[in-house]
Amino acid sequence: MNIKIIQKSDTKVSGWSGGITREWLIWPPIAEYTQRNFQCRISTAQVDLPESVFTPLPDVHRFIAPLNGELTLIHNGHIHLHLQPLQVHEFPGEWQTLSRGQAEDLNLMLKGIQGAMTYMTSPEGISLDLGQSFQLEAWYFLKEATVSMNNQVFQVNEGEMIIIHSLQDKEIAMAKVVCDRWFRMQANIF
Repeated sequence: MNIKIIQKSDTKVSGWSGGITREWLIWPPIAEYTQRNFQCRISTAQVDLPESVFTPLPDVHRFIAPLNGELTLIHNGHIHLHLQPLQVHEFPGEWQTLSRGQAEDLNLMLKGIQGAMTYMTSPEGISLDLGQSFQLEAWYFLKEATVSMNNQVFQVNEGEMIIIHSLQDKEIAMAKVVCDRWFRMQANIF
């Protein structure tokens, strides 16, 4: 099992029509977002314009959650959804999506694989059984966190991410996470 802490300074920064985006993870590691040859991509985006258009991504399943600020998404010109901070929304990437509001958001994009994105709160700690259904876990922390796994303890700062990648199908591990506010993202990469 491979465990890595990613800091904001480790991310790849690029522009998009509404602001800037930071790529925290792309899978496989040799994939390029611009080539659309990824299975999984995790990013944060700063939405600086009051109104912006999302890039259409055919064959990609998307999850989005505002980290701060509120967003109103209009899918295909008629599906209106108002997202509060930390509210997760999933939708097909090929939908034409107009975004209204200024915020920073967290994005999980999956192409040809299954996955999930969940907002978590575990100030007293939560035990997680890893590797039962997903081989890639990514945890984005909105507050400082303590993570115990494989007889190791990790102190993770606010705004950092832990990536956990199983090196084999169905590798079993237990983890305990203590954090007030964080997101758990999972992807089935095999």
